[in-house]
Amino acid sequence: MPKACTKCGQVKALELFHKNPRMRDGRASQCKACAHAQLKAARKSSNDQVRFKLYARRAALRARYGIDDRQYQKMFDQQKGCCLICNQPETIKQLSVDHCAETKLVRALLCHKCNRGLGLFCHDAELLKRAAAYMEWFDAQRQRSENGQGRDAPFQTRSASFWFESRP
Repeated sequence: MPKACTKCGQVKALELFHKNPRMRDGRASQCKACAHAQLKAARKSSNDQVRFKLYARRAALRARYGIDDRQYQKMFDQQKGCCLICNQPETIKQLSVDHCAETKLVRALLCHKCNRGLGLFCHDAELLKRAAAYMEWFDAQRQRSENGQGRDAPFQTRSASFWFESRP
């Protein structure tokens, strides 16, 4: 069944219109070619670039995490604009929405480094605990060597195998 584009006025096949469940016929009112041309023009205009980025961000929040701008802003205000882990404000871009990949539940807002760090540790709490224990062990070894209890750097006084042997 053909449909007329509201932008160019041409009658085209339904496949040439994007899907839109809000429309009665399930298709957008503009054909794909006109929608693409309008989007391309909007991206070039500096005023529209800001609006487009805001729209894209809102769409991503809704699609990925099921939250809107108000919910994000509420979390941001509750965390005083800082990462929940390191308590530092984001310097690169906006705080990232951390979420559980399995349950899709939003956890908190994190800076890029902390969010990336959790991802690199596969969001595994036990692995993160082991990494923290390793860092504490290494700091203790360094403290002992600085206090004269060891004659060289920590990695020279004892090998890392000691850490594995002494763990519970």
